Amino acid sequence: PPAARGTGLALPSGMRETIGRLALPVLAAGAQFVVPAAAQCPLGELLQGYGAQSAVEVDPATGRVFTARTHSIRVYEPTGELALEFPHGGYSPRDLCVSRRNGDVYVLFNDRVRVFDRNGASLYEFANGDPVKLWIGRAIDQSERTGRVYVAERLQGLVHVFEADGRHVRTFDGLFVVYDDPLGLAVSPVSDEVFVADPSTALVNVFDSLGTLLRTFGGYGVSPGKLVNPVGLDVAGVTGTVAVAERGLYTVSVFEPDGKFVARFGTSGTGPGKFPYPLGGVAFSDNGVLYVTGGDIEAFAQPPGPHCTAKASATG
Repeated sequence: PPAARGTGLALPSGMRETIGRLALPVLAAGAQFVVPAAAQCPLGELLQGYGAQSAVEVDPATGRVFTARTHSIRVYEPTGELALEFPHGGYSPRDLCVSRRNGDVYVLFNDRVRVFDRNGASLYEFANGDPVKLWIGRAIDQSERTGRVYVAERLQGLVHVFEADGRHVRTFDGLFVVYDDPLGLAVSPVSDEVFVADPSTALVNVFDSLGTLLRTFGGYGVSPGKLVNPVGLDVAGVTGTVAVAERGLYTVSVFEPDGKFVARFGTSGTGPGKFPYPLGGVAFSDNGVLYVTGGDIEAFAQPPGPHCTAKASATG
């Protein structure tokens, strides 16, 4: 495959690196992801030529970017170089998350969760039998506060909760309306609330850690604040900003934690700010960069206006 191109995120704060024709300001540690309502274009592409990848996650300790592929997990440096690749022992992983506590990598398949250390050594697996047997696992994340692991199961409308070692804690049951089809899940680092995307209703459902429904936002439509086939989502640290990947529109919608609409960017096609394949996963890094899978993986800092002429700046 073609050589990967870096975003410049590993450079010292204040330096700049050019990606293609765009100059990227390097975000300082703790910078926040902020995007104006008219944002339509990215500040750079992280990877090129590696094919469609549906899951992406950032290791908070190292900044490395983890991607799930059909037969392996690929791990990239923040600058885009391939760091390592390891087999996951299964077929078609659906999602993954990296523990902030110890760097363990939780890889979700249809019928189980496999856990590796951040270097690829296999540790253990769970949710593959009594008391919980997954049938169509689709999304996974871990609470930073408690270390508990949340797994969304498609069609049955279930969210299973496990301790980090795989012991079953509880299951949220009967929480979703209509077709019970959760496809995206993220636990807020700020509030410990559980955000679940349901494309059958185009809603994002927000629960507390016990499974009580607190609020919903979105709903089907193309107007700002509405969603079309939401799949992946993530919640940023510090601000609690929510990013939702819309497979139906090839766009990413950004919301405040309470569901207030902030911005939408992206479209189908090729080139900056365009996605050649339907979107899959999204993931925030600790320095405010948003990674989006839409064929290749693109890294978005603070996008300027629709003409891509404004200079970007980080806040925080």
